[in-house]
Amino acid sequence: MMSIKYKLITIMMVTCISVVLLAGVMSIIWGNYALRADTIRSLSVQAKIIADKCPELLIAKDAAEARKTLYSLHIEPSISYASINDDKGRVFANYNRDGNSKSIHIYVTNKHGYGFGNVSMNVTEDIIYKNKKIGSVSLQSDLNPLQIMLKRNAIITISTLLLVSVIAYFMSARLQKIISRPIMSLVAITKSISAKKDYSTRVPEHRNDEIGLLMGAFNEMLEQIQHRDSELVNAKAQLEIKVKERTSELVVTNKQLKEEVIERKQGEEKLKAAQNELMEASRQAGMAQVATHVLHNVGNVLNSVNVAATYITEKITQSKLSKLKKAADMLEEHSDNPAEFLTSDLQGKRIPAYMTKVTRILTDEQKEIIGKLESLNKNIGHIKEIVNMQQAYARKSGVEGPVSLSEVVENAIYINTEGTDWGTIKLIREFAELPEVILDRQKVLQILVNLIGNAVQALVCSEKEEKLLTVKFYPHNENTVRIEVSDNGIGIPEENLTRIFRHGFTTKTNGNGFGLHSSALVAKEMDGSISFHSDGPGQGAIFTLELPFKPVEAMAAMATA
Repeated sequence: MMSIKYKLITIMMVTCISVVLLAGVMSIIWGNYALRADTIRSLSVQAKIIADKCPELLIAKDAAEARKTLYSLHIEPSISYASINDDKGRVFANYNRDGNSKSIHIYVTNKHGYGFGNVSMNVTEDIIYKNKKIGSVSLQSDLNPLQIMLKRNAIITISTLLLVSVIAYFMSARLQKIISRPIMSLVAITKSISAKKDYSTRVPEHRNDEIGLLMGAFNEMLEQIQHRDSELVNAKAQLEIKVKERTSELVVTNKQLKEEVIERKQGEEKLKAAQNELMEASRQAGMAQVATHVLHNVGNVLNSVNVAATYITEKITQSKLSKLKKAADMLEEHSDNPAEFLTSDLQGKRIPAYMTKVTRILTDEQKEIIGKLESLNKNIGHIKEIVNMQQAYARKSGVEGPVSLSEVVENAIYINTEGTDWGTIKLIREFAELPEVILDRQKVLQILVNLIGNAVQALVCSEKEEKLLTVKFYPHNENTVRIEVSDNGIGIPEENLTRIFRHGFTTKTNGNGFGLHSSALVAKEMDGSISFHSDGPGQGAIFTLELPFKPVEAMAAMATA
């Protein structure tokens, strides 16, 4: 890397050389122009003199005397050829510097009577007699004087450039010290402070220019660093005391967290036991299909239990306890000199604030987990209630009997109550006054639990402020009754319209794609059907369960008839 000393020398030398070079180039250009003008003027004068002498010679056709006149040009060594031409442009007499009599035709393209070739310059002057052109005089001169002058000027420019370069180097080498010396002194002091960490050193100020201001600002910065260094030493002792206090608090918190982890594991074991109880109850029902449906319906209730369990698991997994232990390990590694580690090391400086933040987070997590465990216990009790109700229905599964549709619908709503935020969802009931009908209540309940659960999920995923869930039933005609479950939730995209009842198809992240498929099969077993309608995403959906309408009284009358 080039130092500032040589940068200043380079700048000054480049400036001087550029100025001299530009002046030399301009001098050469101007000398070339001046010499050309002088040469043209000299040849024009000589051509004019000869032209004034030639009228009588052309009239008398005295070629010998004309050649003598031209021969007088031999005293000018630069003129290589001259000729006197008649009015038709033919050579009347000529002069050749080489001594031969070969004629050369001279072309002049300039309207002023002169022109330049590659190696020569030509001049032509008209011969006038009684205001009439009777011929012309042409002169040709080589450019040797011009080339000699250009070479001389180039040599002078190069010599001057070399001389100026030497002078500029020695002058810049001395003058640059005015700027570089105080800067180099400042650099040396900076290196000394960086090596010794002695912030009491000061740079002497003896200049009133910008460098002096720089030195003053540097001294002020050193003073601030020295002041902060002393403050850090004072804070070091206080920080050691706080670290000891925080460490003891963290040990207590760590013990509490371990106890909470044990409690969470016990809660998970209880949850698994409840699930096993449900499976056993389904198995004892004696029907594999009913058992599958029972587990599916209970799964809707278990959603809130799983949410709580997942939340507890994520809290344990994402707990800051591991990072807290990492911080404690770092303190233990530097137990021989913790104060230096906490004040000088970048990671050590972050530990006190980090421990305070982690302690606050762990305290909040403890409160949240305790609340979730209490909710988890309530949910487990609620699951038992649902299992009992499902078992009661299962005993009657596969057997048609008198059924109150309002009762079945209310039970389906109740099963979907747990885990649903009814504070944000408005439930609308539109029940027609119908007598008891002959139906398989368990199968109808299975279908309605699925339809209402799906509607609730569609509303939960919707961003609408007013979320509406409508459940209604009414007689469609003399032979059928319809139960509709509608919502204004996320709706159904067009590409899913043909796949909605397909086995295994689901749009839920935790779904299995069994609910609507099995519901359609169950409805078909009861000689009914399920249909749906949606105007697209964000427009909600309507699911309609259509069943045979068989009032109890009418069926009894038919049996006795």
